Amino acid sequence: MRQEKTVVVSIPDSLSAAVGPALVRLGYRFPAIDFIRKSSELLAVVPSEMAEETLRREVLFAVYQESILQRSAPLRDALAKALLPT
Repeated sequence: MRQEKTVVVSIPDSLSAAVGPALVRLGYRFPAIDFIRKSSELLAVVPSEMAEETLRREVLFAVYQESILQRSAPLRDALAKALLPT
């Protein structure tokens, strides 16, 4: 039987809107890990040999990356409208 542990990753409130889409990406990158969203935290059930800090870094990076994508969407749209003929 595989030994597991739960890793808790706190997500800043300013990034909470990006958690859902980031979870989709994380599920693809880490199919063996179960991610559970709980208010301002993500719980990850991982194999006990997995390094917690590495997982925290990956989770926070995915959430931050998604937040950048969301915040830059209006700018990208405006740029595309200005440069591409309709």
